[in-house]
Amino acid sequence: MYFLNMAKISEQSIEQIRNRADIIDIISSYVELKKRGRNFFGLCPFHNEKTPSFSVNPDKQIFKCFGCGAGGSSIDFVMEIEKLDFVESIKYLADQYGVEIEETHTISKGQDITANIHEMNQNTLQIYQQNLFNEQNKSILSHLTNRGLTEDTIKKFGLGLSSTKKDFVLKSFQGKYNSKSMLSSGLFVDTKYGYIDRFRNRIMFSLFNITGKVIGFAGRAIDKNENAKYINSPETQVYNKSKTLYGLHLTKNEISKQDSAIIVEGYIDFLQLYQSGIKNIVAVSGTAFTDGHAHLLKRLTKNVLIAYDGDSAGISAAIKASYVLLKNGLKPSIIKIPDGLDPDDWVLKEGAGPFMDSAKNAISVIEFSYNKFKNGSNENVADFINETLLELAQINDDVILEINLKLLAKCTGISFESIKNNFSNIIIKKEKRDQYKKTETNVALEHLSLEDDLLMLCFSKDKKIRHEIYNNFNLNWMRGEQSKRIYKQLFVHLNSEFEPDASIILDQLDSKEDHKKLASIVFEVDKMTPSILMAKNCIRRIEHIYLKKQLEHYRNKLKNAEDSFKEDSNLILKISEIQNKMNSIKSSIA
Repeated sequence: MYFLNMAKISEQSIEQIRNRADIIDIISSYVELKKRGRNFFGLCPFHNEKTPSFSVNPDKQIFKCFGCGAGGSSIDFVMEIEKLDFVESIKYLADQYGVEIEETHTISKGQDITANIHEMNQNTLQIYQQNLFNEQNKSILSHLTNRGLTEDTIKKFGLGLSSTKKDFVLKSFQGKYNSKSMLSSGLFVDTKYGYIDRFRNRIMFSLFNITGKVIGFAGRAIDKNENAKYINSPETQVYNKSKTLYGLHLTKNEISKQDSAIIVEGYIDFLQLYQSGIKNIVAVSGTAFTDGHAHLLKRLTKNVLIAYDGDSAGISAAIKASYVLLKNGLKPSIIKIPDGLDPDDWVLKEGAGPFMDSAKNAISVIEFSYNKFKNGSNENVADFINETLLELAQINDDVILEINLKLLAKCTGISFESIKNNFSNIIIKKEKRDQYKKTETNVALEHLSLEDDLLMLCFSKDKKIRHEIYNNFNLNWMRGEQSKRIYKQLFVHLNSEFEPDASIILDQLDSKEDHKKLASIVFEVDKMTPSILMAKNCIRRIEHIYLKKQLEHYRNKLKNAEDSFKEDSNLILKISEIQNKMNSIKSSIA
């Protein structure tokens, strides 16, 4: 099995985790679930939606989103939501549920690209940091310490220095890793002259995932004439910038303890505030604030303070981030930063006291954006209200929505009734636009094929149906490669007295797409009323389609055959046999 080979973890340990880790318990810490029939539903954490299409089946221990197609087992969910590989996900769940895992065999370098990337990133951090503390680069180190950063902070957060040389990191890895792993790491750029280091002559900031593994880097230009002030790692198998918050690996416990998080824009902002004793803090890691960031924070707290730069760009970004937080069910407020300053400058100049005083007086996004509107906007108040209502239309929580509508009425002096009427009109227009895109969430991904029907029947509670398939179906009749892969894993379970365990089958499959496909199939099983006759008809129809393809193949062969009486006779006989078989199948289908 691919995952087990990659994982180096015994099947017994995985089985133990599977038995202890309840999927509802795991997903509930990320998604608010409500029971509907046998399943639980909530808003999908992997894409933005207003109507819950994310379903969890506690009996089969799988999840499925009918909006974006995500699906799989509890292990798949942890891998996707935490951006962990299989091994890390198993260890994460083992830690959560008190399971002692047993590791088995090792693997060679090159078999596991993800493990190679993690290893290369860790080694690169050390290379960059050693270079920063090299005597010849003391001016760069002095620049950082003059900014108020201590050497302890620099080491703790993995700051370093990339070289001006094109192969400074490259030469350390050549011969140790295969080219696919090296290019996949994002550390190198493939040019017509070969690989070169991506980061050169930059102050380097190491990026970590929530478990503390190095997943990427951000490089700040030293040369003021450099076009790009910052260069970030590209997205890789381990790094997704929309789901990474700088410093969270060291601040998550304090955020949870204080039940609040402070968000800043820059790496230096974060480091300065952290060093000054403010530990419930994260930075957005060189990108706009996203739904993925909101989901990360929602696990720890619902109370979020935004402390972006005090310039116009920072003010606009703070407002946008607030609305992302609101629509994801969090409670944002905005800290007023003095005009023209950023949190780093402010704390360095005056200490943490004034910043924390301002944090205590943080205001709502409605009040903050209205203050911005009053201070120089050319809009009239009606335009401001309608633009704000469009943002509020993304909120699913009725209580949060009403609180903000009332705040809008209070700030603008317009009656709540007028605000609410305008909002209703906006919602009606929005629903009309959306109805063309909308799909019914209780309908499974379009029409399921015959092969999907057969795979569903493999999960029947009636062992006679499963045995019918086991004894009479031929894998070669399947045309879909994905269906074949899933059926191969199901086949050994069909002769059992018990129905197949979907979570076990999922762990046997290699690809994420196969996991999604199987999850879709399993979620449709309960809608089917299976019978032996249904199984027989399904088998016959699939065989009939297979034979039709074979018939076409042999007819083409006969058409293109050379003048050989023996060959022609054999082909004609084969065609006749297939036709007779097809007629027999057709007459037997009920």
